[in-house]
Amino acid sequence: MGTSHYKPERDKVLRFYDASEYAAHLRELPQEFRYMSRDTSFYGMQYDLAVKMLEQGDMSSVALASKFVDKMQDAQIFSIGQPQWENAIVGYHVNVAAFMAGHPKHMMRRAVSEYVSTMAPLSVYVDVTVSAFLSHQQLIARGVAMLAFVMAMSQIRPVELYCCGCGHYNDDARAQAVVCKVESKPLDLARAAFMLTNPAYNRRISFSAGTALAGVPGNYSIPLAFNRLPHADLEASMRHMLSMEAHDIYLKHGHMDDSLMLSDPVKWVRNMIEKHARKSTDGE
Repeated sequence: MGTSHYKPERDKVLRFYDASEYAAHLRELPQEFRYMSRDTSFYGMQYDLAVKMLEQGDMSSVALASKFVDKMQDAQIFSIGQPQWENAIVGYHVNVAAFMAGHPKHMMRRAVSEYVSTMAPLSVYVDVTVSAFLSHQQLIARGVAMLAFVMAMSQIRPVELYCCGCGHYNDDARAQAVVCKVESKPLDLARAAFMLTNPAYNRRISFSAGTALAGVPGNYSIPLAFNRLPHADLEASMRHMLSMEAHDIYLKHGHMDDSLMLSDPVKWVRNMIEKHARKSTDGE
């Protein structure tokens, strides 16, 4: 892990614990902080409609993500639980201690345990901020891939999803992050889909809330948070800023150099599931 450059006296974090709370905040923002451009080709839907969609959610991208998950299941990329040895009446070898104690289940067999699903929730922090050079279709494809990953991981163990809009909304080094938790028991797919896949969430809602947090109205050029740092330092800084635990998953902001995610999102999801499902079942 790299070196954190987060400074609590300089950088700001604003947290919301559900989408309705976030929507109420957005409705109260002064006009000068709202991204009200009529350019829907970049910003997606208009501001007021975007806030309404944040409250209601959007199921249009869930079907696409579900197809990704189905492909992962068909390929047996992940499974609920983890193969492990357990006591049984019939098995591959003897549990000597159980045999000496006269226990009927004194043999050991290989089986898939479902204990993983009872573990403490795994937190996934997604930075929804993307480069201005990403097209709508690329932004949507990235969001669908991330939604599919969250859906897949939720079948392995409980998942808590946090959508984060992060950036430098000013001319100095100060970073801001606006974090909104998505209901996870069960996972609120309608809101997760809107927040991860709709350009309006990233380019209307996150931009508006971020500039208001920074106190810099009318800023239409927003660098990605800590983007000038090496990747290891960037992740360390973001994890520190977001108060993440060591085992939490951080999915960084989107950029044109995310070639695998943009060109083959299914393969990206497969790789991510293999990596993090293994960590989860290993207890890391």
